[in-house]
Amino acid sequence: MNILGDRFVFESKKKGNKFNFFMPDAINKEMLSGANIQLFSNKEIIVDGCSKVSDFNADYLKLKITKGYLIINGNNFNIVNFEEGIIDVTGDISSLEFCL
Repeated sequence: MNILGDRFVFESKKKGNKFNFFMPDAINKEMLSGANIQLFSNKEIIVDGCSKVSDFNADYLKLKITKGYLIINGNNFNIVNFEEGIIDVTGDISSLEFCL
């Protein structure tokens, strides 16, 4: 069984570049049941699956996620939006930690 699964090719319309990707043979339910995290450079993070903000200040943020906590370190944090389990935070992110 190939862990990486079937390969497919994506072709960029702008530059004509081709990129190879691998699709997993089976997606584990654990992969879909946890929090989804989008990181935009080191300036913004969006977490889908956040139930509460456990601790917050300008340079530290501790979020309760599906299975444990996500700790975001950095400075100048600002919670842009937090509704329906989705939180959007901007600032200068220096590190992310996962803990139970």
